[in-house]
Amino acid sequence: EVSSNQSLTVLETPTTDQVNAEITATALDQPIKSIPRGSSGVLVGRFELKGAGQLQHITIQREGVGNNSDFAQLYAFWVDPGQPARRISSNQSLRVDQQAFFTVDVPLKTSAILEIRGDISATAGALSQHAFRLISVKTSQKLFSFSSASAQYVGTTIELSPVLIGSVVVRNNGALND
Repeated sequence: EVSSNQSLTVLETPTTDQVNAEITATALDQPIKSIPRGSSGVLVGRFELKGAGQLQHITIQREGVGNNSDFAQLYAFWVDPGQPARRISSNQSLRVDQQAFFTVDVPLKTSAILEIRGDISATAGALSQHAFRLISVKTSQKLFSFSSASAQYVGTTIELSPVLIGSVVVRNNGALND
């Protein structure tokens, strides 16, 4: 019994389907494989997730010849079928264990694309090579870990080119001629 100055909270019990739902992942190829140092918003990992659930945490790991400091920041984007990409995380740095942990709140209905984008440091090592592995996703019901022995969960290896991105300002007080 609830008095007039109390409230009653009803907790939804997850269905068997929600608890037993599986989420699968596959790394997708990406077209850009050589990245200039100093670039920002670079696609460094792309993964297709299939299943259903409310995603809460995503963990990725950097692999390859290079340093964690090659990446100034990493962030996650979510692409639902037929929709533009939308940012779903705050900036993250790679930890000492070469992993980044994203706290998110996004529904996976049937399938979607998880994109990991990053800002490359201007002081990154030239010719460093990096690939990102999807380690795990956690829903409100279950943690899904992906095999570290399978290449299925590792994105395309990118190489940092020796070229450094800078900025150029052009000022002209007239028309540009051929």
